[in-house]
Amino acid sequence: MSTGKKKNILILDDDKNIGRLLELILQTSHFAVTRATNIDKALKRIRAKKPEIIISDIMLENESGFDLYWELQKSPETDSIPIIFISAYPDQNISGREKIRDQGKAKSLFLAKLFSPQTLLQAIEDISG
Repeated sequence: MSTGKKKNILILDDDKNIGRLLELILQTSHFAVTRATNIDKALKRIRAKKPEIIISDIMLENESGFDLYWELQKSPETDSIPIIFISAYPDQNISGREKIRDQGKAKSLFLAKLFSPQTLLQAIEDISG
């Protein structure tokens, strides 16, 4: 992260409090942050300014963060954007995780909520490398 350039990160989480908390953590660590609360808004923001990393909740209202991942895989413009998935119920998402690991192009990591800011920042470092 010492390139001097701010990484552009998109946060997708339908819980506005968690989204805001993630935004504050990242802004404090000198990232440029955009937020979305659903996949349609996320796709609009991605088209407007392609993020270098996406942090997405898996369980969204009537949607899944995995749906965003597969939508991004349809285009060479977006199929390589790394995604850090977060979930309060990581054990319920095993099949989706395995499918992404086996068939997806972009790098992905999974974090179980409640993680520390340091764990999030380390995940960003790991997925950027």
